[in-house]
Amino acid sequence: MEEIAEEMMDEFLAKLIKENPELKSIIKKADVMLVSGLTVTKILQVVEKLQPQLLVMGNKGRSGLKNILMGSKAEQVIKLCPIPVTIVKE
Repeated sequence: MEEIAEEMMDEFLAKLIKENPELKSIIKKADVMLVSGLTVTKILQVVEKLQPQLLVMGNKGRSGLKNILMGSKAEQVIKLCPIPVTIVKE
């Protein structure tokens, strides 16, 4: 399962660089990680451990009743994260 996730991440980064060549140098400087666990909890644990200056995360987004009842993971991270968070919409 982890191998598949890593392959998907590599494919995503390759596509991102192909579509946005100016990001190549930035991505090489960034730490890209794949971790498993409860989304918000795991993100906050990694932030605490690595102490980055900025967190960038994607957001596919839910709509309707699910979002109202549960809230989005991105919103939870923004509220609880001690560093600036940038959300990239799908």
